[in-house]
Amino acid sequence: MPVHRAGTLALPEVSNDDADAPDRDTSVWNRRASSRSFGDESATLRDLGHVLHPLRTRSQGTTRLLPSGGAKYPIQTYVALCRLDGPKALSGQIAWYDNVRHGLAPVCACPSWPDLAHTLGVDWIDEPAAVVFMVARPENTLAKYGERGGRFLLIEAGVQLGALSYQVAQIDWAGCAIGSYHDEAVLALLGLSAPRHVAVSAYAFGPKKA
Repeated sequence: MPVHRAGTLALPEVSNDDADAPDRDTSVWNRRASSRSFGDESATLRDLGHVLHPLRTRSQGTTRLLPSGGAKYPIQTYVALCRLDGPKALSGQIAWYDNVRHGLAPVCACPSWPDLAHTLGVDWIDEPAAVVFMVARPENTLAKYGERGGRFLLIEAGVQLGALSYQVAQIDWAGCAIGSYHDEAVLALLGLSAPRHVAVSAYAFGPKKA
């Protein structure tokens, strides 16, 4: 059992029958765009539950909604909760995403935006509501597939980034993938280290600037 699971706080479920659920038509892709400008609104647990929904485990069974080579699922997700309108246990924290319980477990304090931006290697003025970190433990995938397992891992990260950006577009928020982060600094922030862990990608999102 992952070490953080005992502290998981549940996120709201996404229901197809929810009258307030965002549309799921092709116009979402037209709204999807990379943006580094964010408004001042904070994220709620409902917002986070919606954005992270594709990363969860199916309600029946052990596989996840998104595919993974050999069902190895090497990527773990952490979320820097820069601006959260939610429980004190999560506010100002970096949390581990529990894909089984669809919840967040606080791991450590989230740095101020200037410090986090430095770790991410960005010079954005606007602070996003949250930043998702994708961190891999590739040993099982590499053991099964060898060098090709590394390719599978990167493909999976790309699929997850696409899913996150779609979810963000559904609620008409802004988001942007980040590839300029400092690998060792990201891992250190999360209490992890190489070579066991690999910082694969990051994705910032938040409300659009008015």
